[in-house]
Amino acid sequence: MHVFLGLSWDEWASILAILTGLCGLIMWIFRMASKSIVAPLTRSLNQLSQTIQNFKQDYKTDYSNVQKQISDVQAQLNEQQEEIDECKESEVDQDKRLTIIEYERGKHGLDK
Repeated sequence: MHVFLGLSWDEWASILAILTGLCGLIMWIFRMASKSIVAPLTRSLNQLSQTIQNFKQDYKTDYSNVQKQISDVQAQLNEQQEEIDECKESEVDQDKRLTIIEYERGKHGLDK
């Protein structure tokens, strides 16, 4: 009989068969794990990625709308400020007129 490292050829064949079976079992376990764990995880990550993309798009749209609203409010504020300035100028003008009228009335003795 032939011997290699103290084991005969039939013993080596048995060891090789056992190792081959174990490798096949380990590969099967990894395949099943990838189907039951990795595939749902991949789907979840894809859904999360899509949700994030939708959120970014919605955020950009909302931000754009808010910027437009801010611009509109700023324009209205500027218009109102101009109206206030005109009213102040009118008030100053009317105050001057009133002062002139009061002076004229006092000058002609119309004050009572």
